[in-house]
Amino acid sequence: MYADDTDIGDASSVTGATVDSNRDPGWLALFSNGNAAVSVMLTGGVAIHALSLRVVATVLPSVVPEIGGLRYFAWATTVAVVSAIWGAAFAAPLARSRGLRGAYRISLVLFIAGSITCAAAPDMGVFLAGRLFQGLGGGLLVALAYTTIQRVFPDGLRTRAMVLVPGIWGVAALCGPLLGGALAEWGFWRWAFWIDVPVAAVVAILAECSLPRSAEMDATGVVAQARATIGRLAHPGCRRRRVPSAADRGLSRRECLGRSLPCAGADDGRLDRNHLPAVCGRGDRRLFADYRRIS
Repeated sequence: MYADDTDIGDASSVTGATVDSNRDPGWLALFSNGNAAVSVMLTGGVAIHALSLRVVATVLPSVVPEIGGLRYFAWATTVAVVSAIWGAAFAAPLARSRGLRGAYRISLVLFIAGSITCAAAPDMGVFLAGRLFQGLGGGLLVALAYTTIQRVFPDGLRTRAMVLVPGIWGVAALCGPLLGGALAEWGFWRWAFWIDVPVAAVVAILAECSLPRSAEMDATGVVAQARATIGRLAHPGCRRRRVPSAADRGLSRRECLGRSLPCAGADDGRLDRNHLPAVCGRGDRRLFADYRRIS
């Protein structure tokens, strides 16, 4: 167990799970010398999401006759997959801003809330809302597994630890339909979601006991990442260019207005850049050509 004030970046150096760099560690090193709790925790987080996708896809034909919503049948899987992608995209900034423990808390709370909502859903609308939360939490858990491997495991074990994650997906692809088919046959489709709750609780306990608490948290990490991402998506290839001021071109305020140009700063020797749009790509080069002609 790590001390509460241990920095994530130094986790691999303070843990007892040290690996000799001169030799290749075996697979058993992932489950010995203090690594067992972390390995079980991250594989358990991936497993509950992977099994949920496979099991729910199998029991869905039994869900519709009870709660209705046949026209939204395909949305049960689509909502979970799309929300999982969004959850995975925000895993890294969430880990930076809240630390690994905080990120796991948030992801597991979302997943448990979604599982309970689906298990108790009286209609398809509530069921889809639960799948949304399940997907967000599951996507975070999968992405946080890789973040945990990078920050917690020593260099000699990271490659082997990363192999565990796709291995869990393979086991889920084999066992998920079998478990889902059994639950659907017995008429216990709601247990496909109830069973996620205790497993997620065990993962939460392991995360609290085995993960370090970050000494420094970037409280604005999520907001800054979101702004940067949205900006790049909205204006790909954009960059701001400096436009010569009106005073540099020898224009008075009246001449600026006559040419339909922003004239802020015409009297004090500078043109306020906030009044000019950011220029994107090659298509707007004509705009700057027009600004050059005014001289």
